[in-house]
Amino acid sequence: MTSPLVQILAEANKQAPAPTPPTVYPTNVASIYNNYDQAQMDAYKAQIAQANANFGGLASLGSAAIGAGGKYAASPAGSAALAALFA
Repeated sequence: MTSPLVQILAEANKQAPAPTPPTVYPTNVASIYNNYDQAQMDAYKAQIAQANANFGGLASLGSAAIGAGGKYAASPAGSAALAALFA
């Protein structure tokens, strides 16, 4: 029978198993670029939509003014005012 000290030393002197190599996953760069480009395009579309909304509001004010001006010019007071303006 072997002594406990010999058994412990035998266990301590065993060769360590080889470490497993780390798993490195590649970075999906194409998806990152695509997400960035899509975010930029969405921001651009939001700016264009805001500009179109502003211009639409401006155009509706202009058409309302033209409509109101036509009604005013058709009235007797409006005709007199226009005649005095161009006289």
